Amino acid sequence: MATLQPLAEVFATFQDGTFLERLADFSDDQIRPFLPSLFISTFMSIGSQDACSESIMSRIVSFEDANRLQTIAAVPFQAIEQMLNATRLHKEVLNDNAFRAGQEEEKVRAAMIVIASENGDDMSSEVLPFISEDLTDETALIFSFVVQLCPGLCDSRKLAYMAVAYKNAPLVIAKVVANNPELLYPVLQELCEARMARTVEDSPRGRQRTDMFALLLSLCPGAGESIIGTLLETKADAPLALKLAVEMLDDDSLIALIPSEIINRSRPLAQLLHRSSARQKIHSLYRRLAGMAMAFLTEGCRISDTESFIICLCTLYAFSSYKPTTEDAELLVSYLISSSTHFAHDCHLIVAVAVVLGIPTVNMNNAFTERIVKWLASLRELCASGSNARYTLSHTLLFICTCLTTKKTEPLAPFLANIIKMKASVPPRQVALLQSMTLDAGFTERELALMCTRLPVTSSLSADLADVSIPAYCINELLKENLFAKSGVEITSWMERQLRECSTPLHPLVPGLLDRLAIMSVADSVKTISNKFIEESFSGPLTSSDSFTLRIVCSFFLLSYRLHYDTARATDRVTQRVLLYPESMYTTIPLRYLLGVVELLDSEYSSIRGWLTRLAAEIYPYMQPSTESVEIVRLSLKEGQRKKKVDEAELERQLQGSNPLVAVRRIEAAPLSDQYLLLPLIARATLLSLRPDTPRESVTATTRLWLKMESVVPRSLIEISAREWLSAGGCREIVPVEKLYDMPPLLFRVDRKLFSSPAHLECFLRALSFFVQAGRTRLGKELTACPERDDFTKAERDIISSTNDHAQSATIVHALVEIIDPKRFQINHPTLCPVRLDELRRLACEEIHQMFITDRQLLKLVLWQMLPVHMLPSLVDSIPSLHVALDLVTEMLATPDMERRLFAVAVTAQISHKYRIVQSAKTMELVIDVLHTMIKHCPTHIHMNLMQRVVPWLEQTIEVFPQMAGDITKILMTTSAIAKSRLALNPAAIGTSTPVETKLIQSIDDSITRAMMKVSM
Repeated sequence: MATLQPLAEVFATFQDGTFLERLADFSDDQIRPFLPSLFISTFMSIGSQDACSESIMSRIVSFEDANRLQTIAAVPFQAIEQMLNATRLHKEVLNDNAFRAGQEEEKVRAAMIVIASENGDDMSSEVLPFISEDLTDETALIFSFVVQLCPGLCDSRKLAYMAVAYKNAPLVIAKVVANNPELLYPVLQELCEARMARTVEDSPRGRQRTDMFALLLSLCPGAGESIIGTLLETKADAPLALKLAVEMLDDDSLIALIPSEIINRSRPLAQLLHRSSARQKIHSLYRRLAGMAMAFLTEGCRISDTESFIICLCTLYAFSSYKPTTEDAELLVSYLISSSTHFAHDCHLIVAVAVVLGIPTVNMNNAFTERIVKWLASLRELCASGSNARYTLSHTLLFICTCLTTKKTEPLAPFLANIIKMKASVPPRQVALLQSMTLDAGFTERELALMCTRLPVTSSLSADLADVSIPAYCINELLKENLFAKSGVEITSWMERQLRECSTPLHPLVPGLLDRLAIMSVADSVKTISNKFIEESFSGPLTSSDSFTLRIVCSFFLLSYRLHYDTARATDRVTQRVLLYPESMYTTIPLRYLLGVVELLDSEYSSIRGWLTRLAAEIYPYMQPSTESVEIVRLSLKEGQRKKKVDEAELERQLQGSNPLVAVRRIEAAPLSDQYLLLPLIARATLLSLRPDTPRESVTATTRLWLKMESVVPRSLIEISAREWLSAGGCREIVPVEKLYDMPPLLFRVDRKLFSSPAHLECFLRALSFFVQAGRTRLGKELTACPERDDFTKAERDIISSTNDHAQSATIVHALVEIIDPKRFQINHPTLCPVRLDELRRLACEEIHQMFITDRQLLKLVLWQMLPVHMLPSLVDSIPSLHVALDLVTEMLATPDMERRLFAVAVTAQISHKYRIVQSAKTMELVIDVLHTMIKHCPTHIHMNLMQRVVPWLEQTIEVFPQMAGDITKILMTTSAIAKSRLALNPAAIGTSTPVETKLIQSIDDSITRAMMKVSM
């Protein structure tokens, strides 16, 4: 390409205004092309002689062309310009004759005519005739005078067009621009315009345009990067821009410009890489870059931006139309490996590693394997030195080696591609080779595990991180392969530091990582998280939002560990497996509260919410949050932390005083975190509120507070309350709380005053339900974990579990029925308000109803065990699920046990009275048939005793089902006749005060009379 490089130094002083200062440094040959500009500015500008120094005037005068410059300056430029403006000119061609023998005025006139007649609209591909090459200096001299002295005649657009359209014009126009620095960028911009871009590069005008760019950029190298960047914006000019970049830019400018254009696939230059038509230009670019790499290897020439240089070099090497040779591969590998010892920053090393491992044509060449292995080994030693500056490099090596070791290469290719900004591939046939290389370099399983523990944790690990946390990801993958246990590498301290750095929104890696840790703890009986760390995480205020994340992840880990522990016991038949985290540690977890936090802050904990809910439902189904508990949590999150602590001793004195309501209100007004600390006092307050002199308002406030805390932290509160209640129960042997999980009915040994207060009974029923559900879950786990033997099958375990559950549930039902028995209140509390009795009955019957609808077999068992007959009316009225008993009384009527038959009749009568439906009518008909049979076949004394108790229910049945009045009346009349016969045959009975027969006869007569009256009405 043509060049004006010798003029660049002088031109630069024109631009920065230092020409006068450096005048003495320039030779005459350097200054000669700029004489028109210097002469005009020195001798033809107003006041210029005063401003110019004598040195520049004398320097101009010293040239032999000085007199000629004065002759040219004497030409009447303005008069010629006025004449041309007044005359309509046709396009004319400048010829050599005017510039070879003509006078100065004729030369000026010819130049001005060409400039004035040029309109720049002709965009044909052929160039127009112009002066000969030997006249370019002369033409440039005249044109420089014309452009400076007649600025209205010529502009940058005309100059740019002339440079492209006329033969030998680029050099002329370039020298004109050299004398007019202010025209440099306008002319360059005109050359970049779209109308110019339509010029084919290989056409005559396209070659002149290229020469013009080369001349101007050699004149001002500083403009090269911006102008070439402008050319790269258009697809048509991309080849020209590449050619100019290779030939005109220095090394630093080339590396600053080209990589970004190659990396972005949408850019014109990137689309040019694979075109065969551009192969020669791609080849020239690659040779330029290869020369830079060779200069580094041979002469030590440094490259400023080595990462971009490597990316650019490798892109051309592997992903362009250029066909690399063996020497190219040797040069690339040599540069990557050798340069790594000269650059201390990690970015260069990371890019080099990604290139070596991500480009198959490099790493699959056996000639380079040994060198690459030694290089990787040196990088491993560099990372193992413990320098803080190598963490980024360690991250990269760790991720790559982890993917190769675990044979999960799917994320490896995108990872490498993100580093080198181009396509990377790790084909299956390459994985084994890369594994072998990394293993030979010393990246063993133990070394990878140690690298993980040496790396710093990810600060503020959350889902908002733009990139994946490499240490957390690698540890998660290595845990899946159980490499830490195999290598004997301790991970506890690193894991605890990382958990402290977890923030919201919680990173998706955290649940899987904790689950793998739990599996490792169970499999190897090794604590991957210390007890001290877990205890510290749950210390502090309950509602401290800063501790939510740490407490949630610790809770998840403990639940996951317990689930895997129970599963291992059930599957591997190891009965002596050690429980690393004792049951007492689980008691300290406010699980229901934390589950409520997760529900409320769903967006913050969405990654762990599903895992945690599933684990909690499987291990602690009785600890699931309710609507009430979630609302309490929501309100607690708005509370502020009170600086002044509550005085527990003072509150207890107030509770035991004459006005306990003051203390209860103070506790209610305290934040939830303080109430959590006062759980023992709240449990004690429930007992103190049982005193006869306690105001009802105080009782209501105390139990309301107890129920609130039960919704938040049920396990802690209920266990504390159970201890308090059992201690006040008056039993010789106080039942341990742990035993209540095995036998919940033992909770009825509490102070019986609890059963006389509806508010306290509700608290008691909550605690009882908790122990029942917890005991049922615990027993199921124990039986599941019990090793299966030939004499103890799974079916037998299920029978044992069901039998135990039914026995305890039936005991609870009978105990609740006893609690609401009016006879008990008549003896113990004769002055009890009927309203309170009704409320107690409602609470107890609601609990029984829930138990019946949960397990129908329990209802059958309770019916066979029989309930107090005098309680049947209230029970049937308050327990809706008892209507199912109609399906069960058939079996009871068929038994020889008279008491059960009698109970069946009573239940049927009571249910029929409440539910007048077809099924109850059919069941009652069956009862009447059974009574008919008994009259015929039962002994008379048994029949008399039975009928004496059945008559009131038969009377009630006549009222409910009048259609059965005839059959029932017949039974009653027959029974009355039998009774009268017995009196006639046994005269001795008449002498007794009131024989059974007499009472029965009188009862039947009265019942028939009342029944007929009701039916007739």
